[in-house]
Amino acid sequence: MIELKFQKPIETYADNAYDGKKFKFLYTLKYVSSSPKLDEETEHKILISISDLLLKRWNYKNEDDLFKIFFLFAFQLIQKKLVEGNLKEVEKLILQTNTPNVDEKYDPQKIGDFVNKVFTLDLEEIKKDKSKIKMGFQISK
Repeated sequence: MIELKFQKPIETYADNAYDGKKFKFLYTLKYVSSSPKLDEETEHKILISISDLLLKRWNYKNEDDLFKIFFLFAFQLIQKKLVEGNLKEVEKLILQTNTPNVDEKYDPQKIGDFVNKVFTLDLEEIKKDKSKIKMGFQISK
């Protein structure tokens, strides 16, 4: 079993050549075993880049709503990388108008708060059936 705990994304400033915004999304990952002494917690981050064009298209009311959407994409990325066995300490997530699933208009009110909450994943179950990789709002808390 794996536990994930997310922090609130922090804006980092992009260079002048980038047409968009960049954020650092920190989270901890903990492998939970039957022996608490073997539990291992590691810190990770996802560097999120989002284009100005996509920000305008989504047009969320505030930053907190936008962060909930980041959570959806980040959670899905983490699951995919865990299944593939190649999750790195630092991952990159680029959100542009041609990124899969960005044409959806997600309702932040249905997502709920994710900051400092623990989310669990059964990695073996997901490996058996990759269709169980979910967007963040579909997971059980």
